[in-house]
Amino acid sequence: MSKLIRWAGLGVGALLVLIIVAVVVLPMIIDPNDFKPEIASAVESSTGRTLTMKGDLELSVFPWLGVGIGDSALSNAKGFSSQPFAQVETVQIRVKLLPLLSRELVMDTVVLKGLKVSLETDKSGRTNWQDLAGAAAEKKPAKKETAPEPGAAPALAGLAIGGVEIEDAQLVWDDRQAGSRYQVDDLSLKTGAIGSGERVPVSLSMRVKGSGLPASGLAPELDFDVAVDIDAQTLKLSDLVFQVAGMTMEGDLSGKQIMSDASFNGKLKIREFVPRDLMAAFDVTPPETSDPAVLSRADAVLALAATPNSLKLSDIRIRLDDSTVDGSLSVANFARPAMRFGISLDTIDVDRYLPPQQETTPATPTAAAAAGAGMIPVETLRSLDLAGKLSIAELKAAQLRSRDVSMELKAKDGVVRIYPAKASLYEGSYSGDVKLDVRGKKPVISLNESLSGVQIGPLLKDMVDQDRLQGKTDISAKLTAKGQTPEAFKRTLNGNLSFTFANGAVKGVNLIRLIRKAQAILKGKPVPADNTPEQTDFSEMQGTAVVTNGVLRNDDLLIKSPLLRVDGKGTVNLPAETIDYLVTTKLVGSLEGQGGKDLEELKGVAIPVQVSGTFAEPRYQVKLDTVVKDAAKKEIKKKVKKKLEKKLEKQFGDTLKGLLR
Repeated sequence: MSKLIRWAGLGVGALLVLIIVAVVVLPMIIDPNDFKPEIASAVESSTGRTLTMKGDLELSVFPWLGVGIGDSALSNAKGFSSQPFAQVETVQIRVKLLPLLSRELVMDTVVLKGLKVSLETDKSGRTNWQDLAGAAAEKKPAKKETAPEPGAAPALAGLAIGGVEIEDAQLVWDDRQAGSRYQVDDLSLKTGAIGSGERVPVSLSMRVKGSGLPASGLAPELDFDVAVDIDAQTLKLSDLVFQVAGMTMEGDLSGKQIMSDASFNGKLKIREFVPRDLMAAFDVTPPETSDPAVLSRADAVLALAATPNSLKLSDIRIRLDDSTVDGSLSVANFARPAMRFGISLDTIDVDRYLPPQQETTPATPTAAAAAGAGMIPVETLRSLDLAGKLSIAELKAAQLRSRDVSMELKAKDGVVRIYPAKASLYEGSYSGDVKLDVRGKKPVISLNESLSGVQIGPLLKDMVDQDRLQGKTDISAKLTAKGQTPEAFKRTLNGNLSFTFANGAVKGVNLIRLIRKAQAILKGKPVPADNTPEQTDFSEMQGTAVVTNGVLRNDDLLIKSPLLRVDGKGTVNLPAETIDYLVTTKLVGSLEGQGGKDLEELKGVAIPVQVSGTFAEPRYQVKLDTVVKDAAKKEIKKKVKKKLEKKLEKQFGDTLKGLLR
């Protein structure tokens, strides 16, 4: 036993001697700076680049096995700028010596100060780091995974890092092919102690300058706790806070199978911010809007699930000004995205976000076509795979007001279809089936739409600021058009439509007044005073039309009222915005009490009214001269007949008189 104790004591003593030699003697006899030329030569041999080490190398052995590197720089690749590819002022890496004996790697905080990295891409797309990646690939060809050989060094039993500190770092990205340059200054990264499965606090801040950013740059900040368990292949980010330009995003994220078929789940929240201020911070001029008060507040929350090839957003709630959006969105197969969505919106006034309306000179057809050239993104629509539902409780767009809007949108293989589409508007309803086919050389639009029970007056007033027609309306239309511009749509418009109006009026023209005026002029009498409204009332108006290459033809217009019966036929040229229409009017009711005794002689007579001119300035002409001539001929025949009857009566008596009658 005494010998055993003796030998143990000798062993401990020997170990102490070795430690003393390592701690005291080795640093005295070995100067790591003597190896600078060999290190630089090895780097140049493997990379072709020059490693410059101006600062001292420091070596420590116990209790930390550590290396300290002073001011050093690695030269840039040939053909790029003269500034170094990477340089650093100070690097400190230390590993505890004794835990290594138990196959445990325990590192102190890794410190990098004054790190600068310059990433460059030339005009041909070549980068200043691809030669390093190529060299590494040549030196280390891929090997098949095999089981450890007998006697091979065992794997690490544990890993612990005291943390990472990067101070005053700079990163430059100069992409000459894309014509963009970004620079990150004052980059600071600090982490807590890192151990497998343990939560690690991380704090990151920087200032970013570059293309599309304000001259002063942006200063984003990111803080979170991260826990990574390599054995379980899990990751968890918690207490995430990202701040930039007055916007704060918070959230949590967890991941599974992070080393293979990774999947992530999390929740994100964006606190209320001012969109206009955020745009200004990114040096983006806010759009000019009709209502300067919009884009004043926004916030959002959502849940996400993601894989390397898919993304699903659920429980979405986005608030912008007075509108709230709820819904979900998913994208499968990023290589050929298939998007699905379900969105509901409580209320929105789209017109508030559009530019203010301005008085402008109407563009010529050629100019208008040029302005709208390529307005349909054909190639994008051909590859689109989209399906979803949208509902809006209250909507105002293009001055039109509607509610209970619902539609289903599908896009696949070059065909985009909105069906069914429904809405309540102006005391009636809308239903539609709209299809856009971009498979051919020219896009084809197909419309199958109808209005039922709609008050047309308020609708037209809101839509085109015109008050020319009133009445309860039913309209159905089946139309097609081809092209890429509004002008092309007008020229290629084809199809059929039908319409009925009840208990309304055509404003801007008073047919009875026009007839009375024309009659007075023909008789050489003064035009009678008339204080009735400038409109033609009706109890019913109906008709059908055929549209051929933008020209609408109607041959069966029928308007009824207690005073009038109106038939009409003619054409409306949509591309030219002209009218060529003939209205035939008959007075059928009693005009007494309306100052219309002077028109009694025209009762039952067909009176033509020619409508011509343009949409903006229609002209109405009553062709009463023809009517009067016909009436005069009838009157002459009547008088001749009476004279003839009197003569015959004198000569032949009542017998022949009765025969003539």
